[in-house]
Amino acid sequence: MPDTKEQPSTKPEEESSAEEKLRGLCGIAFMHLDFKDYEFIQTNSLKVISRVESVGAASTPLPIMTDSGQWAVPEIADDLMLVTRLMVEAIVFNLSSFLAGSGPATA
Repeated sequence: MPDTKEQPSTKPEEESSAEEKLRGLCGIAFMHLDFKDYEFIQTNSLKVISRVESVGAASTPLPIMTDSGQWAVPEIADDLMLVTRLMVEAIVFNLSSFLAGSGPATA
């Protein structure tokens, strides 16, 4: 009789599931960080995010936070939900492929 067990796959649904797990872990971790650690993660994750704006005829990516940690887009600073979402998405974008293959190492 042929083996009818489904083999593990890396379908997009599974990848997005891993991303969802990472998003959930971020939410839990953020609740337990002290202010200094939270500020470090916030500043460093938001420094790499830009928003695209029209400057003349061209679309230009402009940072939302300067290299010194100051808000380049002040209206974002008071939007806690947006700031948290941007932090989480930056972390997920940068870590999800790294963590996708996590598990016991095989030689």
